[in-house]
Amino acid sequence: MNSPIAFFPTEPGYSLAFVELTSLLPDYQATLNEARTAAGWDQQKLHQIVAHDYDFLGPFVSARIETVIQKTGQTTEYLVVEFRPPQGRDVAKAERLFQRTTHRAEQVFDIGQLQLRFSATKPGGPAVNVRFDPWTARFSGSGFEFTWSELMFKPKDCIVKVFSS
Repeated sequence: MNSPIAFFPTEPGYSLAFVELTSLLPDYQATLNEARTAAGWDQQKLHQIVAHDYDFLGPFVSARIETVIQKTGQTTEYLVVEFRPPQGRDVAKAERLFQRTTHRAEQVFDIGQLQLRFSATKPGGPAVNVRFDPWTARFSGSGFEFTWSELMFKPKDCIVKVFSS
């Protein structure tokens, strides 16, 4: 599967992301189209929309729509976002990770293989290890157990179970 987003480093510290407009979710396409005018694109409005929705890429710099004319004569519009990745972030590595994760998401996997664990602590107390079993939707640890539903509807009772064990 090809990613709908392509990243290209430009000058040091800056990167460009190209996204074909038709690959975006319909709701987001509609939001972007609010910046379309009879004379083209309202750059200020486009900038506001993209700055809000693409801030996960890093400090946002600019956005524009580029129209590419294919050899067939068809036109394709691309959203081009320029951003400054956070220091120490390898955008190429992030893109490879995105590609691998997307590929894995297309494959079937056994949810029971997930090893979902976390530690809970309260001020001045020791860490308590908690395991979540996705098959039974139960949390458990040394001397306690509760369900996902209990956690959602009676969180205080669950916290008491965790720290009183």
